[in-house]
Amino acid sequence: MTRALVLGGGGSVAGPWAAGLIDGLRRFGIDLGAADLIVGTAAGAYIGACLAHDADVSGIIMDLIKEHHVDATPDIDDALLNRTIDILSDPACPTRARAAMLGVLAREIQRPPMSPWLDRVIERLPADDWPERALLIASVSAETGERAVWRRGGAATLRQAVQASCSWPVMYYPTRIDGHLYIDGGVHSSTSADLARGHDRVIVLAPLRHLLPHGELDAELAELGSARVTVLCPDREAAELFTLGLFEPNLRYSAYDAGLRQAVEFRDEVAPSWTV
Repeated sequence: MTRALVLGGGGSVAGPWAAGLIDGLRRFGIDLGAADLIVGTAAGAYIGACLAHDADVSGIIMDLIKEHHVDATPDIDDALLNRTIDILSDPACPTRARAAMLGVLAREIQRPPMSPWLDRVIERLPADDWPERALLIASVSAETGERAVWRRGGAATLRQAVQASCSWPVMYYPTRIDGHLYIDGGVHSSTSADLARGHDRVIVLAPLRHLLPHGELDAELAELGSARVTVLCPDREAAELFTLGLFEPNLRYSAYDAGLRQAVEFRDEVAPSWTV
C-alpha cells in the first residue's frame, strides 16, 4: 500500500489551518507526514517541504505568525488583488488562458508589496536541499500559463520551487528558475490532486473547496482511479476564516486553532485509510 498526501493552498490562513490539522491528528497517532508522496501547492508547498524534511511544522508556522504580527502590514492594492480573483473566477476562460493572463499581470507589477515577507518565509525552510522523500511542488509558468511541477533532480532548488508555488500575482514577484518566470501553483489548481495518481491511499487537504467549483477537484480525483481518497476541508466555522481573510494575517492563530479542532472530527475518517 502506498500513501500520498496532497496539501492545497488558500492564502495566508491555509498554512496555519493545515499545520493545526496535522498537529492534531498526530496527537491521535495519525502521522500524515509519513506519506510516500507529498504534493504541495502554494502554502501547501511550504507545509509539504517542512513535512518531507521531518521538521516541526507547527513550530515553524507559529514562529512565522509571531514574526508577522510584529511587522507592519504593507498596503495591498485591493483593485489589483480583486482583478486576479475575477480572472480566476471566469468560467468562460480556459484554465491555461486564465493562468497566462495572470502571468502577464504578475510581470507588469513593479513593486509587489509582500515580496520581502515571502523572502523571509522561504529563508525559514528547514533545509536547502530537496528531501529524500518524494515531494512534488506545483507552480505555473508566468510566460505560457502551463503548470510546472518541481521535484528532486530538476532545475529548481527546493527554495526556488516553494517560492514559485507561493508567488501569487500582484502580491509577490514571479520566481525566476533557469531563466524563466513562475507564479503561484494555485493559478492552475488549488490542489493539483491529480499528481497523486498511482498511489493506493490519498489524503487531500483542500482549504478552498468551499470557495471553488467542486468540478475542479472532482476532475482531479477522477484521475486517481481506484485509490481510496479522503478529502479534508474546513467546516463551516473554519470556512469563514478563509472567506473573510485569504490574505489577512490577523486570522492565522484562529486558523491554526480551527485545524487543531477539526482533527478531532477527522480522526475516525482518516485513521482507516492511513494507519491500516
